[in-house]
Amino acid sequence: MRTFYIVWFGQLVSSLGSALTSFAVGLWLFTEGGSVTAFALNNVFYLVPWALLSPVAGAYVDRYNRRKIMLIADSVQALASLFIALFIFADGLQIWHVYIAVALSSAAGAFQGPAWSASIPLIVPKSQLGRASGMGNIGSSVGRLIAPAAAGVLILVIGLGGIVLIDFVTFLVAVTALLFVHIPDPPREDKAEDEEQSNVFQDFLFGIRYLYVRRGLFLLVVVGSLRNLFQNMATVLTVPMMLTFTNEAVVGTVFSIAMSGMLIGTLLITAWGGPQRRVPWVAGVLIVQGLAIAVIGWQPTIAYVIGGGFVMFFSFAFLSALLPPIRQTKVALDVQGRVTATMIFLAVILEPLGHAIVGPLADNFFEPWMAAGGALSSSFGLLLGVGPGRGMGLIFVICGLIVSGLGLFTILHPRIRRLEIELPDVIPDDPLDEVEVQAVTA
Repeated sequence: MRTFYIVWFGQLVSSLGSALTSFAVGLWLFTEGGSVTAFALNNVFYLVPWALLSPVAGAYVDRYNRRKIMLIADSVQALASLFIALFIFADGLQIWHVYIAVALSSAAGAFQGPAWSASIPLIVPKSQLGRASGMGNIGSSVGRLIAPAAAGVLILVIGLGGIVLIDFVTFLVAVTALLFVHIPDPPREDKAEDEEQSNVFQDFLFGIRYLYVRRGLFLLVVVGSLRNLFQNMATVLTVPMMLTFTNEAVVGTVFSIAMSGMLIGTLLITAWGGPQRRVPWVAGVLIVQGLAIAVIGWQPTIAYVIGGGFVMFFSFAFLSALLPPIRQTKVALDVQGRVTATMIFLAVILEPLGHAIVGPLADNFFEPWMAAGGALSSSFGLLLGVGPGRGMGLIFVICGLIVSGLGLFTILHPRIRRLEIELPDVIPDDPLDEVEVQAVTA
């Protein structure tokens, strides 16, 4: 697993820099734009390119060298960070500059993500896929833990420009790590025929058909898409909701404490390696996560946000480690790029819609409804309280209960519940790079 460890370290460093920039830029957008909508649109500009380019990326990942794709993608993301830094130091940064850089970085990430995910089963033993998946989340876990507090301090010391430059350097670390490894190409049944079928729409339809005939896997992707929609509709409101009853410094500290749940969950499942049957665990984690999301919005107090946030991020760590091995063991190696990209597309396609509408919903409907004397003040207001932020709190509760309902659907639907039994594993026990070495030395 030497290759995995080297690439993983580069991605770990890069994700830490990205987490710093993401939080710092988010605070800047909310204070500069002065509305939930300006803050939420940042997520729209991130999600739309990622979703639209995923089918294209999948085709390239299956046909070309995955290491080279990752090199190019990481380099483009580094340039996106540099783009923001130049405008900051020229004292001319505007909101639309950030949106452009975010969209560019997202477009590159649409290629980088499937390339890395599809490479893992080539360089990691099947028995270690759960652990590798958990390790892959350590970077985001640590980043989410330290980024809020660290970004709050660093903005005062080196400013937003300094933070973005740190992000640029961390991308260079990821690129350097890739220069020192070899990632094998997957075996292809008919490479010539594969290259002829270069139509992006055909590739997307191939991914849809591949999933649809494996009905349990397809339904699990649909559940994931709906879960992403409702979880992100709620959590994108966390900072604006908290700023109605506390300040930026407290927000950063609360985020760091809550996000420690993701780090603890990641370390736990990495050490454990995960269960043999993952789908029942996915269902249970969804139920718990939904309830935690509802708790975050229940009352305008820091304790509820910390408690609900800790459990939500803890459960998110488990979901992030449980789901990839299901795909990696059930999808053929030579089509993992296309199928993974299709799954990503289906998983995130609804998120931009959610981010686009939740800001206006909060500003124009839920907040006025939950204000003193508002339409819902005498009903839901009796449970959640009334005043600034309570409309966003109600959105948290509604979205959380829907996520829990998705967990119940997952465990009750027979095709999803039995997919690990009905679908055979399609990868060897040993990673492909070790098989190649054994063949050469035999």
